[in-house]
Order: sequence, then C-alpha cells, then structure tokens
Amino acid sequence: MASLVASVDHGVSSQRGRALPYAIRLANPGKHLYPPPLTELTSAEFETFLCTRPSVDRSGQLYLHVPFCETICSFCPIHKSKVPSAGVVDEYVRALVDELAALSGTPAVRRIRFDNVYFGGGTASLLPNRAFAALMELIQDRFTLDAPQCTLEGHVHSLTEEKVRLARSLGVNRISLGVQTFEPRLRGLLNLTPSEGDIRRCLDAIRRAGIDDINLDLMCNLPGQSPEVWERDLRAAVALDPSGLDLYEAVVVDGTPLAKQVASGHVTIDSNPAPQVATYLVGEAILTDAGFEQRNLFVWNRPGIENRLVGTQGALRDGTVDVVGAGLSAYSVIDGHPFLAEPNRQRYVRRVRSGRFAARWHHECTKRERMERFMIMSLEEFTFSPAAFACAFGRGMEDIFHDQLRSFHRRGLIERRGADYVLTRLGRAWATTMAVEFFGASVLEEMLRERVRGAVQVGLTREEAIDLPIFALFHPAELLGSAHRFGVLVDYVRFLWRTDRTWPVTVLRELRRAVARAGLPALRWYANTIARHVLAWLAWRTRSPRADAGEEVV
Repeated sequence: MASLVASVDHGVSSQRGRALPYAIRLANPGKHLYPPPLTELTSAEFETFLCTRPSVDRSGQLYLHVPFCETICSFCPIHKSKVPSAGVVDEYVRALVDELAALSGTPAVRRIRFDNVYFGGGTASLLPNRAFAALMELIQDRFTLDAPQCTLEGHVHSLTEEKVRLARSLGVNRISLGVQTFEPRLRGLLNLTPSEGDIRRCLDAIRRAGIDDINLDLMCNLPGQSPEVWERDLRAAVALDPSGLDLYEAVVVDGTPLAKQVASGHVTIDSNPAPQVATYLVGEAILTDAGFEQRNLFVWNRPGIENRLVGTQGALRDGTVDVVGAGLSAYSVIDGHPFLAEPNRQRYVRRVRSGRFAARWHHECTKRERMERFMIMSLEEFTFSPAAFACAFGRGMEDIFHDQLRSFHRRGLIERRGADYVLTRLGRAWATTMAVEFFGASVLEEMLRERVRGAVQVGLTREEAIDLPIFALFHPAELLGSAHRFGVLVDYVRFLWRTDRTWPVTVLRELRRAVARAGLPALRWYANTIARHVLAWLAWRTRSPRADAGEEVV
C-alpha cells in the first residue's frame, strides 16, 4: 500500500510547477451549486413561479430532507438535530406531507416525470415506519414516476433488516450509507459510533433483505488523515463490494465540533496542496484498478450502475432535468432557477402551514450567470464542450471564457482533445479550485456581502475564512477579475477580523506556508489597485469642496 502512496507523492512533488498550479487549493465541493440562492422570496412568489407551466415536459429528481440523527457527526454542517420527541417528528412529517401535496398540484411539477426519489438527511432511516409508508404512498399517488431509482439514506443502527424489507416493499431499491472512514481514531474524532464490523453486518442485512444496490460515502483530507490512512479506507470500502462510492473532501465549518477541535489545536489541518492532490490521485488509481467507473468528480460506480442524484450533473447543467426539494433546507433547481428552503425546523413548519411552500431564497440567473454555471458544472464531468456551449447559448465558449481557458492551459490543467477541452489528471485534482475562475463579479460580491450581513444560513467554512483570502493574495486577477471588486474584499476581511480576533494570526501562519511553497503573492496587482484607489480618493477630495459650494449656491 505504501508503494502506491509513495509513487503518487513522488509524481506530485517532482513536477513543482505543474503540481501547484495555484498557491492554495479550494476543495469545497459545493461550488457546483452556483449561483447560490440568496434573494428572499415569499411562499406566494414561489407558488406563482410554479404555476407558470413551460411547454416542454421534463425529467426530474425528488429530494426529501429528514433532519433527524441518532448521533451528531462532528464534521456535519447540514441542518439537523438529535431525534426529538415523537410529537415533534410527527409534526415535521405532517408539514412534509403538506408541502409535497402542494408541490404535486402545481403545473411546473405536474409536467415532470420523476426518475429519481431520494430520502436524505440527516438520517432518513430514522423515519418511523408509518410515516415512511405515508410519504411513499403520497409520492406514488401524486407524482408522475418513471421507473425511479429510490434511495434511502441511512445509519447502520437504524438500517435493520426489518427496516430494509419494509423500505423495499414500498419501492426503495437503493441504500446509501455515510461511512466516511474506517480508521478507529478518526471515527472517534468524528463521532461515528458504528465499528467496521457493524458496517459489514449492516451491509449483509441489507443484501439479505433484497437490496444489492448499496452506495457508500467516504471522506478524504480529514484532519489527521494521512494518504496512507486514506488508501486503507479505500481498500476497506472496495472489500465490502458496494455498487458505488461517493468521495468527498472534508469541509471544516464554524459551529461544528470539528471546527472547535481545530481551533483548540486538538487536531490540525495540513493546508499543503501536494498531499491533498496525492490523496485525490490515490483514489483514482485504486478505484479504477478495482473496476469502478468514474461518473464525475465525486461519483464512482460499478459498470451498469447509476447514481441519479449526484451522478447526473451533466443533465442538470444542460437544463434537461429539474430537482424538486421538499423539507427544511432542501435545495431545488427548477427550469434553471435555484431555490433553498427554510432551514429552521419550527419556522419551516410555520411557513408550510401558512403558505404551503417552504422555499425562502432564490436566484434569478442572468444569461451570463447561466454560462458561468455551465462551465462550473462542466468541471465536474471533466470536459468543456464548445459545441454544447454554442448550442445552449448561441455564443462561442472561447470568446466568452478565453481568459479562463488560457489560464487553465498555462497551468497544465486542460488539454485539447478533438473539439473539446478535457481536464488533465492534474486538472481533475484541482477542479474545485478552477471553479472560482468562473465566479462572476455580481455573484461573488453578493456572496461576500451576504456573508458580512450575516444572511447566509450555513456556518463560515475554513475555506471562506482562511483559504479564500490567501488565494486572493496570490491570484487576484483570477478571483477578483478587476480592481473595482477590491473594496468588497476589504469589507470581507474586516468582517473576518471582527468575527474572530485570532483570524490574523491564523492567516499569517498559513500565508507564510504558502509563500514557502509558491513564492511571493501578486503584490504588483495590489500595489497598482491601492494606488488607483488613493488617486481616486484624492481626486474626489479635490473636487468635493467645489461641488459642495456649487450645491450651496443652488
């Protein structure tokens, strides 16, 4: 095992210029949810949107969020809570039933043929049997289903053989388990209570109950997880013979127990991109050798197996599929418009009771933003297709995104293959970082301003607080694009400093490490930008007395 890690590490470190195309790696996988829905809307406005029936029928995915957990994993930022009283669960399920009934009656949802139903969480397997049966009956009765893949996301302790048999009888044909890691020390750190033996016995029970399509989630680049530990995790997962594996990089989010452990120094994070890249490449090598096929940046399946929720991002990019979410904090994309539901359980219940729909935020995409999303989602499937872009927008990809494509080519992240641009092996390992080069000015400014305003409902990630400012120092042109966004960045840095008085110490420590790896940041860009701002201020100060005097005369 060590030989594979060593060979990958050597391959990364022996190409310094190409192994570090950026000074720091931005690994958060959530960038494909671009642009984020941050504009508030009422339930009535959402209903009006759903009542505008497009002329073309579409395929779709139905996602239901179950926000209850038996134990709280220390890394998880998703909106959830420990299993409350039966009365609270029943109240939530009643609201979920009402929301689903309301959604199913709208023209926009009636035209959708759903080939995927996904019960996620939280821990969807904690749903009481009667509640789960009621939800499945409603879905089968009120929604147009097209031989759907129906997934139940669960926990080892609640996915009993009896539970799985019931789920199968109701139409569930796929189970997804969040294993994350097999390493005992890391499992303790993350508050993952089942043992490896428990996981194995659970998979045996699922198969005895008649479901063979079993997906496992694994996490890499966890604090304290070496490439060797990651390799053992992958090999242990392969040995369980799942039908699919979803691989996600760890994200440290304020407010989680893991973030507190990092802040206290109990665990440390290695911000060096080289071992992070090696981790990704180890995953590619092991899973390819084991016979899995890579569907996109996160999804690996056995031949002939599908992951219709995460594995079909290309259809979402091309606008040929809708995602309809139900439940608190559920995410939807309908006719290319992203929506996000109320994340607080009590407010969610009240919102459904009063207005029938839980969607609280949306984003009205401009044509430019749809183009940017197209490019970001293309990264997930490793190919930029100029022909598909021209078909979708009537414009040339090279004309609109010439600077980004040139940047990627210069860094060794893409290569020309026929008419398309395809990510190289190195590019696949840096795809989540490449995404920020497509962030539009207005969207980035809105994201930063809403974070400063305290309107973003998810905690601040370490990437937002530490890595993004450092990235901006080294790569201002790629992130900021032009000098007029410099002021927004300054406001954001002030916010970070106010939020955490230790923030400057942490950033300076990480900045020193980045300088040691990649040299000095782009000081000339900042010097020129600051000089322009000072000159503009001086010019304003020179003109303002005359302007004031003129106003007094009037």
